[in-house]
Amino acid sequence: MAPPETPLSREKLHGNYNNIVGDSAVHLEVLKSIDTFAKSSKIVLISGETGIGKELVARALHAQNPHTTHAMFTVNCAGLAENLIESELFGHEKGTFTGADRQHIGLFETAAGSTLFLDEIGELPIINVSSTQNRKLNFPALRFFLG
Repeated sequence: MAPPETPLSREKLHGNYNNIVGDSAVHLEVLKSIDTFAKSSKIVLISGETGIGKELVARALHAQNPHTTHAMFTVNCAGLAENLIESELFGHEKGTFTGADRQHIGLFETAAGSTLFLDEIGELPIINVSSTQNRKLNFPALRFFLG
């Protein structure tokens, strides 16, 4: 018979999670997941109701990542004007459309080498992404979290 598992506790976790309050078993499993995913370069989907702490989890993932060298970028997608979403996320070149009098670097490129947290991403309308913009999404140094 295998020895009983030792219960998970904050002391067994690697990260500093003082900003995330709670000690239930489910809560500690979330913190354990942060420990695991923070070492990864994978894209992470953080889901939950508004106000549940998705941004706190994203910030903890960012802070625990040993490869992050820049500040985390947070974007409230619900606050982006529908006609500017594509330009804000992917950027545009001068002359691409009427009023584009200069180049604009998009958030994906701006956050390269860091973390981009797209809060309330479910509020975005479906975007028609061209092949040019698909190439812009190839940022191996960028981690982003969808909330």
